[in-house]
Amino acid sequence: MMKRDDGGASGHCVLDVRLWGKQSGLSRPYPAMCHLLDTGAVFQALWDVVLGDELKAAVAEALDLGVVDARSVVSFWAGLHDLGKITPPFQSQVPGCYKPIGDDPAYVCAQGAEAEKGFHHETASHWSLYPLLEVLTEASDDVTVGLVARWAVRGEERVASVDRLG
Repeated sequence: MMKRDDGGASGHCVLDVRLWGKQSGLSRPYPAMCHLLDTGAVFQALWDVVLGDELKAAVAEALDLGVVDARSVVSFWAGLHDLGKITPPFQSQVPGCYKPIGDDPAYVCAQGAEAEKGFHHETASHWSLYPLLEVLTEASDDVTVGLVARWAVRGEERVASVDRLG
């Protein structure tokens, strides 16, 4: 689902809180953007309290970053984990929430996309992250895309060494 322009529903905000991320057991749907920001914040708290200095340093080294920057980058990645929830198949699970968005001419999506129940938000997140991270980086060897490329070339050896430290 994409906006036709850069303005949000009000024309002034690019974040549309009508796109929900959590709903079950809540009095009202919780916006996807809030859920993503919450996840990044929780990751930072876990990084600070749960991870030991040796593991933090190993992650930072794997990313070719300092520990402080590694914390920021990985918490950003954690926040992106449910990006696929803004797709029509996920949003349409709560018809009352989806209708205003589906009827909004500012949004475009493939005809019948909301009926694709076999297309899960996890898959959408996965498929959207590489091109998103590629756009966010200036060169293919930059930290985000570069990490993926280096791990693909190096294989699991480096990843396994980080895992052993945890």
